[in-house]
Amino acid sequence: MKFLVISKPITDKAEVASHHPETLRTIKAKLEKAKESGKIEHSWSFIGGGFAMIVNADTAEALNKIVRYTPSFDLSSVDITPVVDSADWLDAFADHVEEHHMPKK
Repeated sequence: MKFLVISKPITDKAEVASHHPETLRTIKAKLEKAKESGKIEHSWSFIGGGFAMIVNADTAEALNKIVRYTPSFDLSSVDITPVVDSADWLDAFADHVEEHHMPKK
């Protein structure tokens, strides 16, 4: 399954600004590795702090490992929403409406 993960910082900017450049490069390397493995499909950073990413996980435990072990987890408010491809969703919804809400012929 795919999940939209949105993380926003809940700390003051001084703490965030204190990150060492080497730490930031390590985080980048881990992100790239997760993208290469397919665990993270896309990621974006918000200019004002925080990030969004599409995470691929088959189980709640796998999702927890990916999200919980992001470097800023303890300093962030995190929202997780399951997502699906819009075209697939529209097909499934049309089938549902047709089956359950249209008069039978």
